Amino acid sequence: MGKNRFSARQWHNCATCQFWVGLREWDAFQNAVVTDGMECGNCTTKDKPRRKYATNTCIGWTPWTQLTS
Repeated sequence: MGKNRFSARQWHNCATCQFWVGLREWDAFQNAVVTDGMECGNCTTKDKPRRKYATNTCIGWTPWTQLTS
C-alpha cells in the first residue's frame, strides 16, 4: 500500500499518538505523520500492549511529541 499523511490537528488516530509504537516518520515540516495506513504497531496506553493499525482510534489518544503544532 502507499503512504498516507496524517495531521494531528485533523486525525486523532494511532499514527499521530504518543503511545503508538509502529513504523512512522514525520513530514518535512514535522507537523504530520507519514506511514502506511495498514501499518500495525503496539498501543502502550495500558499495562499490556495491544496491536493496532495506524488508522485506529481510542479515548487515550495523546499527540505524538515529535510533531509540532
